[in-house]
Amino acid sequence: MTVLLSANAPVVAASTTVFFDDFTAPRLDAARWRMARTQWEEDDDNGGVVPENVAVKDGLAILAGRGDRYSGPIRGVRRRDGTVTALDNGRRCGAALVTAGKYASGRYEVRMRTPRRLGACSAVWTYHYNEKDDGGAAAHEIDIELPGRPADPHRDMGYMWALFNTWVGVRDGEYTVGYTRLPFSVNDGKFHDYRFDWHSGGPGIEPRVEWYLDGRPLRTCRSTVPSIAGHLWIGIWFPDDWAGRPDYDTEILAVDWVRITPFEEANDRIVAGAHDTGGELVVP
Repeated sequence: MTVLLSANAPVVAASTTVFFDDFTAPRLDAARWRMARTQWEEDDDNGGVVPENVAVKDGLAILAGRGDRYSGPIRGVRRRDGTVTALDNGRRCGAALVTAGKYASGRYEVRMRTPRRLGACSAVWTYHYNEKDDGGAAAHEIDIELPGRPADPHRDMGYMWALFNTWVGVRDGEYTVGYTRLPFSVNDGKFHDYRFDWHSGGPGIEPRVEWYLDGRPLRTCRSTVPSIAGHLWIGIWFPDDWAGRPDYDTEILAVDWVRITPFEEANDRIVAGAHDTGGELVVP
């Protein structure tokens, strides 16, 4: 039986133990993972993410992204004012895994294989969101997003680029976009190790985020560095214009293993009551 958790589910303390899963069990571990049923941007450009697009097979977590040519039985979703409803088709509908626990500063590692074709965003991100009384939000987030691009506007996107971003809010000056050239195109059909080290900071520790590909350092950001613990998300979804056109039936984001090693730095914060799921989370 599946269990739905509301977006306002109680917040637990951030984990201080190492998280690791290599998906060798025949199904997702309910002690580690949730599957998301939600949609971003609240518009008509994508069908969100649904648990029906998640599978575990041969030691891999398989996250399916359904493109414009998809005509199968899976249905996407739309979110309006916090309510998630089903659509009548599954086009531009993806999948997302969400850790059951919350994590703050630490080393985040994901070994995964991206789709070969453009059209969907393959992403790894930490996420905390809580609205403020002044109309803003504490939106603490660290991103790995593929494909990327050299700069704005949304053009020349490709797997030679990644977006390595940090957020502490949604207003100008509260986020930093990292247009990052990679040493090679990562849509080569191979698994690669994606990693970021999140230092919230403390005595003798500079707040910063460092990104790596297969152990090679690529970017360090020292601005808009998050400090609030959040869930780790891994997913494939369909932006409106910056990942290319999904002119296909289905592409797959395959995840081999995930590891989180907490740093437990002094600036780590736990904020209760955060509305940080953005929809429903389904227990495997």
